[in-house]
Amino acid sequence: MDVPDRSYLASLARRHDHWAVAAALVAAERRRGVHDLDALRIDPVAEVTRAGEVQVAVEDLPQDDCPVAGYYDHTSRTIILHPSPTLARDRFTILHELGHHVQRLVPEWADVWCVLPAHEGRVANEAVADAFAAHILVPPDLVDLSGADVTARQLVAAHVKVSTASRSALAHQVLRGARPADDVAVVVCDLAGEVVFARAHGQLFAPARGLVQPGLAVLLKRARAGSATASGDLAPGLVATSGAVHEGLRADVAIDTSGRFAFAVIRTQRRLAPATWADRTVECASAACGETFTPEHRAAPCRTCGEHRCLACGSCACANDATATCPTCHLAYTAAERAQTDLHECW
Repeated sequence: MDVPDRSYLASLARRHDHWAVAAALVAAERRRGVHDLDALRIDPVAEVTRAGEVQVAVEDLPQDDCPVAGYYDHTSRTIILHPSPTLARDRFTILHELGHHVQRLVPEWADVWCVLPAHEGRVANEAVADAFAAHILVPPDLVDLSGADVTARQLVAAHVKVSTASRSALAHQVLRGARPADDVAVVVCDLAGEVVFARAHGQLFAPARGLVQPGLAVLLKRARAGSATASGDLAPGLVATSGAVHEGLRADVAIDTSGRFAFAVIRTQRRLAPATWADRTVECASAACGETFTPEHRAAPCRTCGEHRCLACGSCACANDATATCPTCHLAYTAAERAQTDLHECW
C-alpha cells in the first residue's frame, strides 16, 4: 500500500493510533527495499549492519547510570545498544531505535510529529517506535491477539510460538486490537511482582518499570504453588509511583517457560466501571517543613531519596542532607534555621 497522506496520519496521531502509523511505516520500509524485514525479525543487528544505512555500536552501560536500553543518534545515523541479559530484549531495542530512523525518512509522517508540541511529539515518536518494533517482531499473520479478550496464558503460548520476539513486543502488540471501551493493562514482571514492561489502554495506567506490585506478587505466589497460572482480584490494586492505588481491578497471571518472568493482564472488575483511586497522604520529608500533602497519582518520587517533593515547599528528604552554615559563627544551621535563618543565634 502507498503511504497515507499527511492529513490521514495527522488524524491517526490525534486518535493516538500509533499501531496504524507504524503499520504504514513498515509498509513503506518494505517498499524501500533497504532492509529485509524477515531478516530484521531474526537478527536485526546483522541485517542493519548488512544494509549499511545505519550503524550499530554496542556500549556497556555504567552500573550507576540510568538503565536506558539504547538510543538513536540521528546526526551520525547510529544506534547505540546497551546490551540486556536477553537477546530478545536487544532485538526489540534495535528495532525500536530503527523505528526512530524510519520516522525521519517518511516525510508524510515527519511533517506530523515534528510540528506537534514538544512533549506530544516525543510521546508519539516513542510510541510509534515501540509499535514499529512490535510489528516486525510479531507480525499479525503469526500471532493474532486482541486486547479485548487476551489472557496471560495466551501470551505465554505466543511467546513460545514467536521465540524471536521479546515479551515487551508481545505486550505492546496485544493492545493494537483494543477497542475504545476496553480498559486493559498488559504487564511483564518478575516473580516478585516487579514491573519489567507495561502498556495500558483506556482508563488504566501502565505501572512504572521497577515498581513492585504487591497484588501481582500475591497472585504469582499462588501461580508458583499451582499450575503456573492464577487469577483474581488485585489487592490492594495497581500502585502508582505516587503511592496512590487504582482500585477495583482483577488480574490474570501466567509464568512463562523461563520460570523467571510472567505476563499479567489487568482489567476492571466491572466492565465500563469508573476508575477509583485511594490517595495517599504523606508528611513532607523535609525536617524544616512538616506539611502534609497528597502526591499526584503519577508523580515520580525523587530518584536520590525515594520521597516525593512537597507541594508546599518543593523539598524532598534530600533537604535534610543539605549543609548550610552561618557566615558569622560558621556553625551549621538546624533544619528549622535553614527554613528561616533569622531564628539562628550566633554563639
